Amino acid sequence: MCLYFSDDDYPGFFDYLSKPIYDEVDIPVTLTGGVKAGKDIEDILKRYACDLVGVGGAVFKDSNWMENEVKPLIEN
Repeated sequence: MCLYFSDDDYPGFFDYLSKPIYDEVDIPVTLTGGVKAGKDIEDILKRYACDLVGVGGAVFKDSNWMENEVKPLIEN
């Protein structure tokens, strides 16, 4: 298991690693780190640093997270 510690706490704080990869490859790139709200997913995707956003901790804390945070984004 790899542990990574950073002072950055904005959603998608690994974007400095994923952006160069995203720009060079023709396969899907996933970005994780600090996603707490559905709006975070939209903001991360607008940075063009990944194709997919991974959500971990927020879902473990609230099993209804997808229903509460993402479903309203899709409906609008």
